[in-house]
Amino acid sequence: MRKVACLLLIFLIVSCVTGPKPDADLKTPDGPVLIHQEDYGFYIDVPKGWRTDNVTAKKINVPALFIPQDFSFSDAPAIIYAIGHKKPVGKPYGVYNFIGTDHDRYMTKRPAVKMKEMGALTTRDNRIGVLVAYFDPTGGPQSHEVVAYIKDQLIIAVIVLSTDQKEHVATYLPVFKKMVESYNFHGEVK
Repeated sequence: MRKVACLLLIFLIVSCVTGPKPDADLKTPDGPVLIHQEDYGFYIDVPKGWRTDNVTAKKINVPALFIPQDFSFSDAPAIIYAIGHKKPVGKPYGVYNFIGTDHDRYMTKRPAVKMKEMGALTTRDNRIGVLVAYFDPTGGPQSHEVVAYIKDQLIIAVIVLSTDQKEHVATYLPVFKKMVESYNFHGEVK
């Protein structure tokens, strides 16, 4: 018994001294995760082979960030992040209003960006997700993005597949589409 207690004590000391593993912030949840923001939330499924990275999500100011399981944020060939934007109160505000605003934001950051609508998907709760691709022919980080815009009662949910290579868009687009289809509005969260 003393041996077991001694080994446990040594293990605890070593754990405290070395700290958590670098990937301790990376989780592989089972099933859907709740994306909670301000006073509302929505669920999306974590794609098989992907995991959440909550520490990096906080650093880049998004409520949810997903990366392929065998990569870190810095070397991932693609990332997916999700965020909700509250709709203005008392104004008619649809998905296409938001897409126009988002396009203007892209043009400010990357004047060469090209935009192409890629159709729509139906979500788990029967909402329509409009897919738009943004491509910057000059290249660089986040030069290829596919964005799903989903209108709900309180928000426009935005789910983004982001990469710096066109080939990665083709590789990860099926995973991204499944994630968008899994969207389910949770409602107000207090």
